[in-house]
Amino acid sequence: MTLRRWIITVFMCLLVLVGLGSIKFFQIKEAIAMGESFPEPSATVQAVRAVAAEFRQQLHVSGELTAPQQLELRTELGGKIQTLNLPSGGNVSQGQVLLQLDVSEEQARLRAAKASARLAKLTLDRNKKLRKQNRVSAEALDQAEADYQTRLAEIAAQEAVINKKTLRAPFSGRVGLHTLEEGQYLNPNTLITQLIGQNDYIWVDFSVPQDFPNLDASSDISVKLANKESIPATLIASDAEVDSRSRQLRYRARIDIPEGNTLNSNSIVEVHLNAGQAKAAVWVPDVSISRDQFANYVYILQPEQGSDNYRAERVRVKLGPRQNDGFMLSEGLEEGALIASIGTFKLRQGLKVYVQAASAQSASVQGGAQ
Repeated sequence: MTLRRWIITVFMCLLVLVGLGSIKFFQIKEAIAMGESFPEPSATVQAVRAVAAEFRQQLHVSGELTAPQQLELRTELGGKIQTLNLPSGGNVSQGQVLLQLDVSEEQARLRAAKASARLAKLTLDRNKKLRKQNRVSAEALDQAEADYQTRLAEIAAQEAVINKKTLRAPFSGRVGLHTLEEGQYLNPNTLITQLIGQNDYIWVDFSVPQDFPNLDASSDISVKLANKESIPATLIASDAEVDSRSRQLRYRARIDIPEGNTLNSNSIVEVHLNAGQAKAAVWVPDVSISRDQFANYVYILQPEQGSDNYRAERVRVKLGPRQNDGFMLSEGLEEGALIASIGTFKLRQGLKVYVQAASAQSASVQGGAQ
């Protein structure tokens, strides 16, 4: 009797499970049929044609203006300022005495040395006459000659000290600001101010990565100033080696100062570089580029047979330099390919695509890639 009840119970459970499974099967089948009745997912985008173009490798770096003539004015010896002819922030001429330290003691020693030299000269001349008469020894003549040369050396030493305490402008230019006053004591090697030469040109120093093509005098270089004016520059020199810390090579170019402009040394400017031979490439607008953490992509729109619609095909591309709100692609895309532009973010691989205003966008791109 107990076995019979168990068999009935198991049979009833199986009937319930079969019934529930049948109900779920028909529900899923109905849902699938309903899903198949819906239209295929799609997106509407604008499209452009990839445009053929040529480009040269470009680079924008920061540069520093450097005056061709500039130096620090310093005192070689210490002393009290006797004369100050150094206009703060003014212009000076080559050879102009800018600062004179007190040399009264040195001048007194110089007068004494000159007097001793005159006496030594008289003694030397007298001994030369007596030597011709064989009335003095050769040793006495040599001693008189040595004494005279010693007095001349003393004169030269005192004149050198006076010159070291006299600061002259080595070239014409403009001096920086200072706070010096007459009577002020200066220690040896005291920084007085800066002297910047006045030229109609200036240098710009900049560094580029070691993998950038080497620059030469024919390289296309331009400098953008603070007022947004861009002026050409001519390369004049490069460093002898790559910097061991930054792995960059330092260059120096010359720019002619535009009339009416003032370019100050140590100012930062933007240097634009074009190097290497022109290369064939394909230009696409920035909105066509899709990016992720691995690479950059564009979506090529492949036409469907027997239909006016397209399928999205994601293609990996390598970006070149930026130009006219777009990029030069060095590889990954061929000229004339129809690619998605506005609305690219809606696309995925294989998605059905409707194209809107493709011809107008293509004309716009061709005009922008000149």
